[in-house]
Amino acid sequence: MFWKKHQKNILLALIIIIAAAMILNLSYYFYGSQELYPTQEEDDKVKLFSGLVFFVLLLIESALVNIYRKLTP
Repeated sequence: MFWKKHQKNILLALIIIIAAAMILNLSYYFYGSQELYPTQEEDDKVKLFSGLVFFVLLLIESALVNIYRKLTP
């Protein structure tokens, strides 16, 4: 019952939360690890990991937007 009444609002909140996580992940990608003198290998690991996380978040975001559009007339 609760889900039926508020499913659009819940999905919209999830879309906003995932978008905020994507923005934070992009800042991590561009500014890298917060070490004082990171090596090139550490920077490459950070870029690889944050790129993979961004890709997963993008897939989740697109699925949520697709579901939200199907629910909205």
